Amino acid sequence: MKRYLTTYPGKTAGASSSRDSPSPGRKKARPTLAATDFLHVCSYNVDGLDSNLLLQRAGEVCSILLEETPDRPLPDVILLQEVVEANLPVFVSRLTAAGYEVAPPPSESLPPYFTLAFFKTCRIHITSAVRMPFPGSRMGRDLIKVQGRLNEPGAGTHAPSPASQNPPSDSGPPALPATVDLLFMTAHLESLGDPLSSEQRSHQLGHVLETLLAFPGPGLFAGDTNLREKEVRAEGRYKLVVDAWVADGSPKTASATWDMAVNDNKKMETAGFKPRMRLDRLLLNGKWGDRVGGQTLEGSKGKGGAQRGKDGEGRVKGWRLLGRERMAEGVFPSDHFGISCCVRLPPQGGESAEARKRS
Repeated sequence: MKRYLTTYPGKTAGASSSRDSPSPGRKKARPTLAATDFLHVCSYNVDGLDSNLLLQRAGEVCSILLEETPDRPLPDVILLQEVVEANLPVFVSRLTAAGYEVAPPPSESLPPYFTLAFFKTCRIHITSAVRMPFPGSRMGRDLIKVQGRLNEPGAGTHAPSPASQNPPSDSGPPALPATVDLLFMTAHLESLGDPLSSEQRSHQLGHVLETLLAFPGPGLFAGDTNLREKEVRAEGRYKLVVDAWVADGSPKTASATWDMAVNDNKKMETAGFKPRMRLDRLLLNGKWGDRVGGQTLEGSKGKGGAQRGKDGEGRVKGWRLLGRERMAEGVFPSDHFGISCCVRLPPQGGESAEARKRS
């Protein structure tokens, strides 16, 4: 497999989209969500195994990810699953041109479909990145582990994206000391519902949770988990981390990320059965943000960790699904919907709000 590490000035041929990025000269509304308080994280299974309109769909995914709105900045972290060699240049060219770094870089030994992780260089400095195979996987699945630190405002090695050329005037220092490492992970856990796949998926989930809980700083995992609810209930450590969808109030209209009742890119042979499943998830350890509703994350109860605080300003905000509109060609960008949310950074010095009040 070729490496695609060059920053290209424009789009890859054949990857045009109905949602083109704004030109650099266009004045954009300033995001109201302070980029210094949160990290914006997106995860998307891009269904590279479907050859239908492969490059066009990849281009549309990029356009969705790079669409900035007044209340939502560009993502700081983009995690992709089911990328293939044919659409890899689309993602690398579009995202690196917008100021992102791929880590670890694509190699020649990747399987037929794989995961990728991109980081906004003006925000995150990568200190280490590794791709680790899951032992026993029958499908070549692996785990990307990336450690990084927050950059000082204005830092970065790539040319700024259009949005970053006009930063908010109230930008301040990062909420987290630059010496503290953050952990980002993504994976596409074992597929299918047969017992062997379920067993492997449970082992893979256990490894992810163990890694999150053992990491001394803020850590997160996002990806296509393929998890069934019975598998989640069987894993006791799941209650020790935070399921971001739950932490933001479990919005029912943004739960099913693989929803055949809405998304008809795939056809189910069994008549009358259209599964709706929450396969794509974002999990956090207990090192992010402040106390929520009077509880620390580690001490919270209930399915999937801490609930949203009464004031709505918890560790997670703005959970939503991506790619729920059809493209001009009549299909969705993927058979999965992407996930997006903002995760609150720990306060300066790692103190909780309660500790600051006491001081």
